[in-house]
Amino acid sequence: MTKLSAFFENREFFFTVNSQSDQLISITMYGGEYTLKKAAKGWENAEKNKNKMSEGLIRGVIAALQQEV
Repeated sequence: MTKLSAFFENREFFFTVNSQSDQLISITMYGGEYTLKKAAKGWENAEKNKNKMSEGLIRGVIAALQQEV
């Protein structure tokens, strides 16, 4: 697994990708698992997430994944 980092509010957040498809992305960030789903307005938290990721950090994660491609 490759460790990636996302930037948000002058901080760097490290995460690993568990799985990725066109509609869903599953990551682990600091011991928490997050699933992001693609919606009409962009990527957002999946309903099943225990914790919610902020919209700014979601944008940072997506930007980091796009740089990996």
